[in-house]
Amino acid sequence: MRFKRKQDIDNMYKLYVEGLNPEPVSDELDADTGSDAVEQLQGSADKDALVNRNLAPRRGLQPLSTVGGRVSVDPKRLSYTIKRYYFKQVRGAPEALLIYGEPGIGKTQIVQQTARELAAKQNLTFVIWEQINQPGHPSEQDIEANPSQFFVLMDKSTGDMAPEEIGGFPSPFEGESQFTKLKPMEWTKFMTMQGLHGIIFFDEIGHASEDVQRVLFKIINERKIGGKTPISSGMAMLAATNLPDSISGSNDIAAPLINRFNVVQLIPDPKAWGQFARQAGVHPLVIAYANHDPGSTFYLDPEKMSPAERSQYADSQQFPTPRTITMFGQALSEVLGLAEQVIDSPETLSPEELEMIQYEPAFEGLDEGRGVDMDALWQDIFHEAAQKCGEKWARGFQSYVTHYLSINWKKFLENPASIAGVDPYILTGLMVYMATSIERVFNAMQVDDPAMYARRAKETGEPLQISEYDAIIEMMAHMDPDKRMIAFVNNSNHNKAAATFFIKYIDHGEYDPQLKQAWIGDGSTAQIDPESLLGQLIKDRNALEAAVKG
Repeated sequence: MRFKRKQDIDNMYKLYVEGLNPEPVSDELDADTGSDAVEQLQGSADKDALVNRNLAPRRGLQPLSTVGGRVSVDPKRLSYTIKRYYFKQVRGAPEALLIYGEPGIGKTQIVQQTARELAAKQNLTFVIWEQINQPGHPSEQDIEANPSQFFVLMDKSTGDMAPEEIGGFPSPFEGESQFTKLKPMEWTKFMTMQGLHGIIFFDEIGHASEDVQRVLFKIINERKIGGKTPISSGMAMLAATNLPDSISGSNDIAAPLINRFNVVQLIPDPKAWGQFARQAGVHPLVIAYANHDPGSTFYLDPEKMSPAERSQYADSQQFPTPRTITMFGQALSEVLGLAEQVIDSPETLSPEELEMIQYEPAFEGLDEGRGVDMDALWQDIFHEAAQKCGEKWARGFQSYVTHYLSINWKKFLENPASIAGVDPYILTGLMVYMATSIERVFNAMQVDDPAMYARRAKETGEPLQISEYDAIIEMMAHMDPDKRMIAFVNNSNHNKAAATFFIKYIDHGEYDPQLKQAWIGDGSTAQIDPESLLGQLIKDRNALEAAVKG
């Protein structure tokens, strides 16, 4: 239907938003719209129902975010969307969800984490299909005996599957019948076990053959295996694929199959990843570095690569993604934790553990009393960074960490005034220290959003006191204005979250009152004294930005 005049659009706006009686609809509607269309526009007895029941959309909603024609979602929104379609399925309104995204950005991990949350919310026992019958996990008999107490995640990669693995194999009827039937494979019985809850996750369907995609048509649309056996009403269906023509080599999905799904595209989000990484045991140094310059240190967007770069990564070169950075960050936490254990309490290691770690160069001298070879340890760490995240990322991380570790921060923390005599270029390390400190502190406190935490602390009157930041604030107060600006600007460019929290802490933190007055005067960061340290800092920074733009 097309509108011919602005008045028609205004009337529809009033009908759905303001609840007013519309003026007559334009007579200039296309002839082929017919009287039914006019009746719909002029309304029925229920035309104001949405407005009268406060169900109309309000003005000022955020515009729809899309990429490549698909609705774009961050990890938090994707998790919510999965839960939404799962509960629609449980309520008897089944719909399937297809997740697009570049390789390594966490599609599978988000599905797994969300499945665990759904199970916990319903007080169900969570189990991954591949773990059934494994030691420490439920058995088939346990699930079959009481299916309503379990939540099963069935993660199936369709890229290497044959159509018969999903749709079933031809099998003769028992007895003397001359006909055959499709007999589903054994693994599908959990899909059809009535009373069982869970998620069926068809991963990598962009790598599936055309025959497999055709089998999926009926499974997604009719929710039946082998054309006859219904899928459990408690099982929601999801699928995921890499973007076609990406460095993953994924193919286009058949249009009829796409049309059976609700479609979203996952966008990498360094902040959301940081929240996940803290809980997943990723080392704070890695979290801080990943947020240093997300365009290169967190995720390389293939859409922004030159054809030559795309070809290199598609052929052989490793590259950073949230997945590979997480793997490296967990490995770094493990090896540094082991080194600390060897140094601080070697007696806690069993003879078997000592024997195993002595194969590594950093620990091979333990039986001779030589201790940990830190040079060998860090060389192995940087090698592993290159193996997981690529050479360029590893070299940047090495420079980042070396600069950070080369500064004797203990000296400055114990005597903040000593920072006054430091060469200004050493202050580049201060930004690394501040960003790493914020990750370490809030990892321990299990806080996701530092700035929000600071605001909430002020609103609730909770004490906000972090000794490391008290020392940083005092340290910067002893710098001359130029050095202070270098440190602050570098920190802001390096990690906006750390810089934002630094300012919030200056205002909300509980530290020396005289030092706070020196920083913000008698007011707060909402009304800064221009002669205070923070006021001068902001004024100098604005002057610098103006000079750069000029």
